[in-house]
Amino acid sequence: MLYGSYDSEENRNKSIIKEKNGITYTMLNYTYGTNGIPVPSGKDYLVNVWPTDLSINDPARDTKYQEYKETVKKDIENVRDKVDVLIVAMHWGVEYTHVPTAYQEDEAQFLADQGVDIIIGTHPHVIQPVKWIDDTIVFYSLGNFISAQYQDDNYNKMVGLMSSLNITKTEKGKDVDISIDNINNELIFTYYNKSTWRDFKVIPFSNPDIKKYLPSYASVYERYKNIVQNYDSNMPVSKLCD
Repeated sequence: MLYGSYDSEENRNKSIIKEKNGITYTMLNYTYGTNGIPVPSGKDYLVNVWPTDLSINDPARDTKYQEYKETVKKDIENVRDKVDVLIVAMHWGVEYTHVPTAYQEDEAQFLADQGVDIIIGTHPHVIQPVKWIDDTIVFYSLGNFISAQYQDDNYNKMVGLMSSLNITKTEKGKDVDISIDNINNELIFTYYNKSTWRDFKVIPFSNPDIKKYLPSYASVYERYKNIVQNYDSNMPVSKLCD
C-alpha cells in the first residue's frame, strides 16, 4: 500500500495488502502539491506529488504532469493483479469550488483507464460531484467531515459527505468477479458554538435533529444534493428527514 509519505525508496515501492471478509485491497495516495513546502532534493520518495495547477501557465509543469502519469501507471501495474479492490486517494482540485478542474477530470479518467475501482477525493473542503466512469466510482471531494471553518451563507465548508458502498466478491472456480454497488451519499452538517468554539456535533440531514441546529436545513440539503448529482442525476443521496 502506498500511503502517500515514506521514509525510503524501498518503503515507497512496497505493496501492503489488507484483507477483509476474503476481499483483498490496497490504497494508493497522490497529492497535487505540498502547500508550498518543498520536497528535499533527492528525496522524491517522501511524498507522491502528481503536480497540477491550472493557475500556472507553465508548459514544463504540464510536461512533468504527463510524465508522472507513467509513475502512477507503474504503481498501479505493480499491485493491480495482487488485489481484488484498488482504491486511490487523491488530494487534488481547487479549494472551495464545487466543480472539478480539468486536471481532476483528466486524472480520474486516467485512473479509471488503469483499472482503479474507487477514487476518493479530498482538499477542496467542500462537496463535489460523485459519478461513475465505466466501472470506477469517483468521489471528487467529500468536503469536510468536521470543521470549524467560517460558516458563510451557503454553509459550504460545514456540509460534507459520508459515502458508503458494498463490495461483493463472487468466485466460480478460478474466475473471480468483484462488483461495487449500493452506493449511498449521506449529507452531513457540522454544528459548533461560534462564540465558544465548542459543542461540535456532526448531524446527518436524514436525522430530524438537523432542524434544531440548521433552520434552513431543507434549502441547504437541496443545494448540496444537486451538487452531488451534478454529473449523475441518479446518484443516490440519503433522503432529507421528515
